[in-house]
Amino acid sequence: MKVLLASPSVRPALTGNATTVDRWARGLRARGHDSVVLEVPRASSGRDFARAVDRARPDVVHLHHAERCGRFVDEARARAAVVVSFAGTDLLAPLSFTVLRAG
Repeated sequence: MKVLLASPSVRPALTGNATTVDRWARGLRARGHDSVVLEVPRASSGRDFARAVDRARPDVVHLHHAERCGRFVDEARARAAVVVSFAGTDLLAPLSFTVLRAG
């Protein structure tokens, strides 16, 4: 299975997101899966994200950090199965903050 791991930051950055995604990628590879890590900067557009997913052709798109990457859930689910992870600052956001819209 090919999994695209999308994160606001990736190695060599020393952030929690970069560390988590690196661990996921290594774990998936150790289990025989193909993993592709994609950095999703704040300035990324839906079109940019969709093009990156199309190039990778994954079976699954795992969006790490719901606030920063969850905004691309529509582009992702049109192309593959989708997982959205909430962690770190996602869990510390105010309760009134809406990360994903229903649909």
